[in-house]
Amino acid sequence: MTDTQTANMIRNTAKPPEDRKRAIQRAIADSNFGEDHVLKEFGVTPGKTLHKMEARVLDTPNLIYKDRVREPQFSN
Repeated sequence: MTDTQTANMIRNTAKPPEDRKRAIQRAIADSNFGEDHVLKEFGVTPGKTLHKMEARVLDTPNLIYKDRVREPQFSN
């Protein structure tokens, strides 16, 4: 990837959660999945709202390279 392509990828993926949520909801509304005959044949009825799920944040893994273990270090 070129530097410009990398910058564009980061710019397009690094969005606040609320912006992502709105984009997903807009895409669902625009897609009209509820009228899709294939989905209907399989008995799939997409909802209009997002689902909430229980989740947790996993611990950051250690990096092991050439028998050396490094713990991740983050700066604020």
